[in-house]
Amino acid sequence: MTVDITETEVHTLLHQRLNQIQGVKLLGWNPPNAKTYGFPNILIPKTVGRRRAGSDRIDACLAYRDILMLVEIKPASAQTDEDVVKLRRICSRYELGGMTQILQRQGITVNSSLRWLVPVIAFGVLNSELPKDFMCWQAYPGCYQQLLGSELPEDAADELRELRLSFERRPNSLET
Repeated sequence: MTVDITETEVHTLLHQRLNQIQGVKLLGWNPPNAKTYGFPNILIPKTVGRRRAGSDRIDACLAYRDILMLVEIKPASAQTDEDVVKLRRICSRYELGGMTQILQRQGITVNSSLRWLVPVIAFGVLNSELPKDFMCWQAYPGCYQQLLGSELPEDAADELRELRLSFERRPNSLET
């Protein structure tokens, strides 16, 4: 499969799909076309050493049951290397408690039952090896799949598998 989908198209497909899944709560959305669908852009403090060095923006933030997900989106999986590094840095630096505080300071209400922070890369075209410590979503016209890295928290596996069933379901209204 060649890269014949834009980042904006992947954002749109993913946004439509996530809005159809019961239990998914979109907390923030920052597509390249600046059409945020009424959601805030989430700014995550960036530090170099011990000094503040601006902010990171993430493409999307959502909650599903007890899972908080930080999402970066690209047209193809081969274009996600920098996003993987960024999300690893954010998750390592802030963990779940720190991310919850960041969201609350930005006026975003989060469920107090959250137990896991899961990094996600989303793409239209799968054309590279995927990180084992991430959940990955492919959103391409007529194709929705969720891939779970082997290094994700095992105790979150049931909820992630449940989400996968909804994400990969092919309702007639979305088939192309």
